[in-house]
Amino acid sequence: MANRCKQLGLALLLTVAICADAEAYSPTGRRRTGTVENVDHAARQLIFRADRQEKTKAYVWNKRTRFVREISFVEASALSKGTRTDGTVHSPFFGQPFVSRVILLPSAPSARSRR
Repeated sequence: MANRCKQLGLALLLTVAICADAEAYSPTGRRRTGTVENVDHAARQLIFRADRQEKTKAYVWNKRTRFVREISFVEASALSKGTRTDGTVHSPFFGQPFVSRVILLPSAPSARSRR
């Protein structure tokens, strides 16, 4: 009986240790605002750096992904390096991280243009 309790205790400890770093994934995605670092239109992939983060992350898009500029839908070809975006990103357990919506933001005025 004591051996069985030790085994259950160890199993519980391992389960808690493994799940301690687990992150909840929203089925509706998470919004990320940042800058496009690189775009590969042939592979339907963009490299994105979120605001206040040092690392970049690669996302793919599919035929259901919507690209929006101002109030109109645009083609993915509107994406280019340096574009500011607000996107809905998904990180599935299986498969690559992807975007379901990308809003192209107007570029911020430079210090020179504000004078």
